[in-house]
Amino acid sequence: MGLLNQLTGGVVSALATGDNSGMGQPGAVITLATQLLNAPEFGGLPGLIKTFEDKGYGELVASWIGQGRNMPVTADQIMTVLGKDFLARLAQGSGNTPEQEAAVISEALPQLIDRLTPDGVLPDQQQLSALVANVLTSDQAPR
Repeated sequence: MGLLNQLTGGVVSALATGDNSGMGQPGAVITLATQLLNAPEFGGLPGLIKTFEDKGYGELVASWIGQGRNMPVTADQIMTVLGKDFLARLAQGSGNTPEQEAAVISEALPQLIDRLTPDGVLPDQQQLSALVANVLTSDQAPR
């Protein structure tokens, strides 16, 4: 399993233990987030963030990276940024519609990026490795 797969799985597992109202099954959220962050169309977390910025949502994604409150994103905004074709490909494996996939992503993505950028900056490869270890360790700790 690659580093990003480990990180994504660990982070989303941590998210999945929280309140997932409206997000479907935790396993589906984990799968969806992993597919999104590993999509070659975006180039991992930095590419995904750049895509948001290029589409005019730089302030939105900056709130997820920054130390303050995470601004919400709508399913329509996710549809605009990721594109209906990409969301349709994601939906094929889940049986959802592209709109449903966008809704799930809109709920999980701000928290996911927030957790992947704990110091308010995009981590480099070494920092990602440490983050993986911390997230996986914290997932095993009693809540």
